[in-house]
Amino acid sequence: MARKKKPAQQTVFGLDPIAIAAEKAQRGELSKQEEMKVRGESSHLGAILDVLKKQEKETEHRMAFTVDPQTEAVGRHSIYKDKTNLTPDYILKHIAGPQGDDLVNQILQARSNILASFGRPRTSRFDIGFEFQDISSDIGQTDENKEEERHKIEQLKEVLWNCGHSGLDEEWSPNLSQFLKMITRDGLLFGRFAVERIYDADSGRLHSFRPVDAGTIYRIVPTEEHDQTRRKQAIQYLNQVQNKDIDKDKYEKNEYKFVQVIQGKPVQVFTEKELVLYNLYPTTNVEFNGYPLTPIDQALNAVTTHINITIHNKMYFQNGRASRGMLVIQSDEIDESSLKKIRSQFTQSINSVNHAWRMPVFGVGAEDNISWQPIDNSGRDKEFQFLSDDTARVVLGAFQISPEELPGYAHLSRGSNSQTLSESDNEYKLTAARDVGLRPLISDIQDFLNNHIVCEFDKELSKHNQLVLAGLEHDSPEKEATRLQQDMQIHLTMDDIMELVEKETFGKELGGEFPLNQVWQQSVAPFMTVGMIMENFFAVKGASQDPRYQYIRDPFWLQYQQVLMQKAQMAMQQQMMMQQQEQQAMMGGMPQEEGGEVPPSQEQLPPDASEEEQAAAEEEYQKSLNDWHARNFMALSKSISNTHNTLSSAILKRHSEMVDRTMDRFVKESQQAVSEIKNTLKGKKSESNGKTSK
Repeated sequence: MARKKKPAQQTVFGLDPIAIAAEKAQRGELSKQEEMKVRGESSHLGAILDVLKKQEKETEHRMAFTVDPQTEAVGRHSIYKDKTNLTPDYILKHIAGPQGDDLVNQILQARSNILASFGRPRTSRFDIGFEFQDISSDIGQTDENKEEERHKIEQLKEVLWNCGHSGLDEEWSPNLSQFLKMITRDGLLFGRFAVERIYDADSGRLHSFRPVDAGTIYRIVPTEEHDQTRRKQAIQYLNQVQNKDIDKDKYEKNEYKFVQVIQGKPVQVFTEKELVLYNLYPTTNVEFNGYPLTPIDQALNAVTTHINITIHNKMYFQNGRASRGMLVIQSDEIDESSLKKIRSQFTQSINSVNHAWRMPVFGVGAEDNISWQPIDNSGRDKEFQFLSDDTARVVLGAFQISPEELPGYAHLSRGSNSQTLSESDNEYKLTAARDVGLRPLISDIQDFLNNHIVCEFDKELSKHNQLVLAGLEHDSPEKEATRLQQDMQIHLTMDDIMELVEKETFGKELGGEFPLNQVWQQSVAPFMTVGMIMENFFAVKGASQDPRYQYIRDPFWLQYQQVLMQKAQMAMQQQMMMQQQEQQAMMGGMPQEEGGEVPPSQEQLPPDASEEEQAAAEEEYQKSLNDWHARNFMALSKSISNTHNTLSSAILKRHSEMVDRTMDRFVKESQQAVSEIKNTLKGKKSESNGKTSK
């Protein structure tokens, strides 16, 4: 079912003749003659009308403008969009060139070197490099599929390291480390970097990728935004360009999106498939014509000031002393020719590097005088140093880089260059700028590689795995071991530790998910049965209901269970005794007091005894055995009773003796204390009487 075309919404414009004409055209009220008339009066309106007509043909479109349609922002030959209100690319190249600013060059070099270190396959968890991480679950994947996927990843790593497959006809082939270094430098300098994707002509798959000078890549102006004059100029110029790869039909169909411009001359065009222009500093400002706001644009005044400071210091040493003052000669015989000779001699004696530290010599009369009068008496060395440092801080802040990452600039952020004991080498270099500058840059380049390079080599693999630039913040082996020992006492399990050290986990069946926290094991685990622990932490199904594991590994619980068993045994013995007494009463037997008899033995009958004799003998034996049980039971009860009475008497006697001794000791100590108190009182009384008599 086709989607219905959305009705055109009325746009509110100001009282601008061009805007009013555009509003009429959008509503369909502008005739062909009026349109040709306003197009001739203003070239801006032609672009606006074309954009509005294009929107009417589309079912989905944005209403807001991303660039200013009334601004002349086309480059030479009306083919590409030029940068507006921004520093031109050739000036940016000059700033970062051999004669440019040394601070900007150091920043670009430092950042590109860091990103270049991520261009090698990561061999261990302590190294810096790139690797692939699985972003999908392992559900439904067999071991064979995983092995095949690992094989593809290893092949893709080799391809990425070489920036594509071999066989490309070129003088020099960069590796991924050099590729990252070049695009990082372009991205920081121009705010964007360009990458050409080269496809195999036979298979249509991506063959290689190469960096392109981003300062020469510009966006082509769509043909619907051209007026007829500019469109003719663009097509006429393309006819003059001696490049067989340029197809004018593709240009008119808007298949070309980018153009390479060298020294103001377009030389090559690219489609979106052939070239990717990635923006590191996007902005919504329509006055920039879709181009990024670079760090140099943000700190242009500071960069130019820093360049001037460098030139100032350079000229100071090139011109020797460069003293700011004047030589005053007081003489009646001096004339203009003599002054010229003195000026020439003075200049040749002390100026320039080769003549530095030379002393000029003058011969004057006895009444003449020569003196030096400085022009600037105020010492501004500190102010000059403050200006230099403050300018460097602004430039570093625009690039979001810490002064400690650049040799010789650490004093801008710290009072001393010393390293504290709690900081490792990586932390010392990256603490200040990692989160605000380096990490976003790494994330941008990582996203570019995943979205524009990896997916083109293997689209299916990129759905489940993503390339990661890892190792920036990884600890050293010693620090990792210390951190694991600390975390193990709080929240880690054995599987967590094995995952952190990138080794195979034990699994739940082998206790890999059992908490290693000793406090938890001592405070919580004792209240859980062994079956509960085995079922929840060792994946033993039904262990919590298994009678064999219904116990708690706690000494107090074991002692309590022993007490309960003893009580149960005593209760069983008492119950047996009562049952035997009831049996005796029912049989009419009288308990006897004697005991300790040997149980009767059954009489051995001859082999030829009859069944009646055997039955009578068996009955006699059972009767005698029952009588023996009754007599010995009463004897045992009497023995236990006697033992209980004896122990009770002994305990009472011992208790009485202890009470008597305690009372005797208490009486003696009480009497002794009372006597000491009396003696003390008598002594005080005699002392008071003696003082009174005195």
